[in-house]
This record gives sequence, structure tokens and C-alpha cells, in this order.
Amino acid sequence: MTLQIPNWVAQSGADNQPPEHTWRGTPDFNRENAKLESKFYDLSRTATLAIGIAFTEWTVWRLRPYSDFEAPLHVVEAAWAATIDIRYYKIPTIAEFQERKGPIDGVLRAAKDLIEKLLRSYDTPSKLNVPGRTIYPYFVARHVMPDKKPFDAWLKATLQRSQHLYPFNEHDIPGPPVPRQAMDPTFDFTTEQTPQLLADYLQNLDPTTNPYLRTPDELLATGFDGTPYRLS
Repeated sequence: MTLQIPNWVAQSGADNQPPEHTWRGTPDFNRENAKLESKFYDLSRTATLAIGIAFTEWTVWRLRPYSDFEAPLHVVEAAWAATIDIRYYKIPTIAEFQERKGPIDGVLRAAKDLIEKLLRSYDTPSKLNVPGRTIYPYFVARHVMPDKKPFDAWLKATLQRSQHLYPFNEHDIPGPPVPRQAMDPTFDFTTEQTPQLLADYLQNLDPTTNPYLRTPDELLATGFDGTPYRLS
């Protein structure tokens, strides 16, 4: 695992504060925020997916010190690869980790399941349901934040950047790949950096240690063009 806690979570201090939230499960995230969802529709579908993954990172890194549940972080790592090519991600065909429950592991399992549902929506010709499904990881992340102000400030800055760099284009609905660094308001990001950032990310992945990443042989069997884990 090469993924490290991102600046946007580390600087909030959320991972250093004991969890105090309650957890009812679905009622805590199956909610609506029409204003925010409309902002997702204004973005490329890949940018919306990237924000959904970033929401999941907030949740996973917030609770990571209090759990030995590794699968959600593996999912996050693989999901970033999926923004480059969805075939990198090996989405499970059955429900996993039903034994993981409660305000820590139950939240982490929900975060994992929701990002996989978002990826399934992304892996369709229209990608129609991506904005609607992105709202659920938002509610999970915000629910577990000890102080919601850093999270809200991050979201505002990230949406502004994404609206500028990755607006919705009906002639290119997915839009270009979005590197993880684009979600970090403290990172002086330009789109010209994208190829190198993506190449570095792919090169550092190890599918032998992450069950949600396809191996090179599995990728080639899907008709993958080029060299797996190298940016074409």
C-alpha cells in the first residue's frame, strides 16, 4: 500500500480526534441535497467520481486509527486507478464484510460499498447516475467529522477548482482523467501536470497486494491497450 493520508484530511486534524458519532446505517447517508447534487451535474463525470473518492478518503482516514479494516483503503487506492481506466478496478460481484458493523467498521464498510456502487454507475455508457450516487459518500464523510468546518471549506475550494478545470461537456461526458492531487486545495495543481501525476500513481501500484486491482494478465484479457500500469 503506497497511499498516504492526503493533505486535505491531515491538515484538518480529523484523524487525531476520537470518534463520537452515532451510526444508524442507511438513514445517515440515504439523504438528499439538491443544491450540492446540482453542482456535481455541472462537472465532468470523472471529476464527480474523483470528488466521491475524495469524500471516501475523508471517511477512511478519519477512522483508520481506530480499526484494522484494510479493505476500504484498498478500495480507495484502486478507485483512483479507475479514474484513469475503469478496468483497473476489480469490483466484487457479491457483498463483502457483512460482519463489519458499528460506528467504526460499519461506517467504513458503508463507505467501501458506496464507492463501489458509484464506480458501477460510472462504468456505464451514459454515466447518468454518477452525480446522484456521489451525494451518499458526502453524507457519510460529513457525518463522522468531529469539526465540519474544515470539511466544508475543502469541499467549497475543491468544487470551485473542479468547476473551472473540469466543467461538464455533453460532447465528452467522462472528461479527462483527474489525478488525486487535483482534490488537494493546497497543491498548486495545473492540468499540464496530469500525465506525469497519473503515470507516477500507476507505476507505484502493486496489484499483488491489493485485491481490488486487476493484475496485468487480467487487464490484457479484457482487451486492454498498451502496458498495464503504465500510462499510454
